[in-house]
Amino acid sequence: MMRPLIALCMLVLFTASCAIWPAPQSPAQAVYMMKASFLVSLRVADDYAALPRCPAAPLCSDEKILSAVRASARATQSALDTAEAVVTGPAFQSGDTRAKALAAAQGALDTFSAITAKLEEKL
Repeated sequence: MMRPLIALCMLVLFTASCAIWPAPQSPAQAVYMMKASFLVSLRVADDYAALPRCPAAPLCSDEKILSAVRASARATQSALDTAEAVVTGPAFQSGDTRAKALAAAQGALDTFSAITAKLEEKL
């Protein structure tokens, strides 16, 4: 009972702090903010994965959903790592390349966050 409440509080605090903090001042800062958001969403996914597998209990986790969450988490992590390499690497000085890497990372993060938001409803 406490886990969902803690996860919800973490999500609310993170969302509130994002509204308070100014916009990122550099592409690298944007990636690090996205990584922090990813970790909050990942915590919700971990809480869902910790539930017993269905149909063992009324409150349970479905293996098919877990598989989709894992795939989305891997894709998001990969996109964030790639964006970090692009914005911090000296080989990628083009603003267009950085913008595309940031957009891809943000899209992957938005997808993962939407999935974990649905999971949070089940917790």
